[in-house]
Amino acid sequence: MARRVSVEWLDDYDGESEAVSTVEFSFEGEDYEIDLSEGNAAAFRAFWQPWVERACVAESFEDDEDDEDDEDDEEPGEGDGAAVFSVEIVRWTNRDIVFPRDDRGTPFGTRFTPGVAVHRGDMWCLFVRKSDDRLYYGSGGQAGWCAPSLFSADPELTVVGSPRLAELDGVLHAVVIESAGDSGDLVHYRYDDAGREWGQRSGLVRRAHAAPALAAHRGRLFCVYGDDQDYDRLWFTTWDANRGWGRPVRCGVESMWGTPALFVVGDELHLVFASSGEDRAMVDMIYREPDGPRSGTWVRNRHRTDIAATPGVAAAGSATNGYLGYLRHGTGGLLLSALGPDGWSENEYPGGYAWEAPAVVVQGGHLNLIFNARNDMSDLLWHERPIIDHGNDPADSGGYDGLTAEGSDELGGEVG
Repeated sequence: MARRVSVEWLDDYDGESEAVSTVEFSFEGEDYEIDLSEGNAAAFRAFWQPWVERACVAESFEDDEDDEDDEDDEEPGEGDGAAVFSVEIVRWTNRDIVFPRDDRGTPFGTRFTPGVAVHRGDMWCLFVRKSDDRLYYGSGGQAGWCAPSLFSADPELTVVGSPRLAELDGVLHAVVIESAGDSGDLVHYRYDDAGREWGQRSGLVRRAHAAPALAAHRGRLFCVYGDDQDYDRLWFTTWDANRGWGRPVRCGVESMWGTPALFVVGDELHLVFASSGEDRAMVDMIYREPDGPRSGTWVRNRHRTDIAATPGVAAAGSATNGYLGYLRHGTGGLLLSALGPDGWSENEYPGGYAWEAPAVVVQGGHLNLIFNARNDMSDLLWHERPIIDHGNDPADSGGYDGLTAEGSDELGGEVG
């Protein structure tokens, strides 16, 4: 539940600089004093890490020596020696393990980032089980999760890396890499709700490397992947029910490190990935169609130079915002950044540690992270928080066509 705290008194405020030294406030019966001398927002967030979603300085009021007539109208706490801060605090909730154990007591941990999407009001999760390397799926949400089922009865089906899910026009789609070894063929499946099974298998791309990205946008599926022979270069292809999959096209000259992610904000399709440069900076690109649906191209949007991305990133979108999930360098701690009208926000800290980037999905007014825990079992864990109205993050009313979740498929690799 979101809690709004107004901080109305500060020590050692000089009336000239916004970089004040100390802020004091009470929250849930406890008194806090935080040093802000090295930057307000960064210090606030560091203090509350890892369970606070957003505790940023929204505004400060400086002493205005030129406006003496307004002094009598000032509220307590404004003016000489004081500033007012608006702080929003949201706790991330650590839910139970998504799929605890089967009837034999074997855990449903996963080696890779799961594929997650919203379908028929629930979150659906597709993952490669660590104990037998077979593909499973299940659905659930706030009311609980059903027991997972095998994706295919074929014991020879071998999936490489992270699977992907996306819903298009009420149908749930999956894209997986089928093969043995480090690469294989991209294959497309559709879920039959009536028969409760995956079918309509169709080949997509031969010899793809690592995990692809998948999203629904304007009546089509978009799939971005790295080629087996030149896997730091990105390619994309689209699918619709009438034409099937189109011819793959290069995503420009950008080179990638790790795995990409796709997400939709409003009517814009975004592609995010870590660049192959030494800084591993985040690249954000937007899809454009200057001459119709088959003339698509990708243009750079905003370049995150202040973070070093993990081998894989995760992303999801709503009508107004995008959300990027990744891991802290070295430790595997979860990090999240939001894309709003003013660009990408500073990091928030959901808490928890993972082997790979968390799957991200927006559902029912909540932001959800599902990830493989950084433990021996690689348990599937679930963290969630409400989406609150703070200007750049309006509450979402429910599922959104085009939600997707991506991540790395390098188990246990060094992040950053």
